[in-house]
Amino acid sequence: MSLLPPASNSSEADAHAPDSMRGLDASSTGASELEAADDSHRAASSEPTADDSGDAIPASAYAEQYLGCFADESSPNPSHLAYNDPTNTTEHCLVACKTAGYLYAGTRARNQCFCANSYGGQGPSTNCNVPCGGNASEMCGGSNANSVYYTIVAPPAGQYLGCFADSMTRDLPYRAYDDQANTAETCVAACTYHGYLYAGTQYFTECYCGDTYGGQGTALRCNTACGGNPSEMCGGTYCNSVYRTAASKDAGGD
Repeated sequence: MSLLPPASNSSEADAHAPDSMRGLDASSTGASELEAADDSHRAASSEPTADDSGDAIPASAYAEQYLGCFADESSPNPSHLAYNDPTNTTEHCLVACKTAGYLYAGTRARNQCFCANSYGGQGPSTNCNVPCGGNASEMCGGSNANSVYYTIVAPPAGQYLGCFADSMTRDLPYRAYDDQANTAETCVAACTYHGYLYAGTQYFTECYCGDTYGGQGTALRCNTACGGNPSEMCGGTYCNSVYRTAASKDAGGD
């Protein structure tokens, strides 16, 4: 039987959520940097995407930088939009976002490129099935979904801390999402996005976040496969597979 924990308290969410709730959330990078990114996109668009042999660069060229497909269901925020262009490709979006100084790039709905310094706040998605406008061999997100990439190299995975007990009084109090595409990576991304130090996957599809963990002791029941990756374990019945996120606190924490 699927366990459906209570929804997170809105005050908890408000305390940690960033000002913008888009799946890709930009920082305070100025308009001039976004204009520079747009200029770099236009320069990249003027020449075909090719490797040293002159062949088109395949999507697999960016596999190490690909972080996954993530939901993006809010109304578009133009200030975070690098460009909207029918020649959009993964490479062009990466160049635009890297030039503007962002950590992450997201292609969306064929033609769009978004940049941000955090991602995954709305959880994973399985809807990245729209070919890029400028390269039909690549997927450029989809409806309400971003194909997300790190702009330089792939960041390290969250550090696994162990299996820890849980109950209806949640050890990790903030529920980030409950989604069939759940993996350790998507949960760590979501909890990092919301500013929490720790992420916990539980019972196939659930992701919880918190700034402390282990208050109910260790557990030996982290034996349910992740909904989005059966080769990973995503906790179990009332127990979390706990990871350290990339978030940091001004004081305290690790």
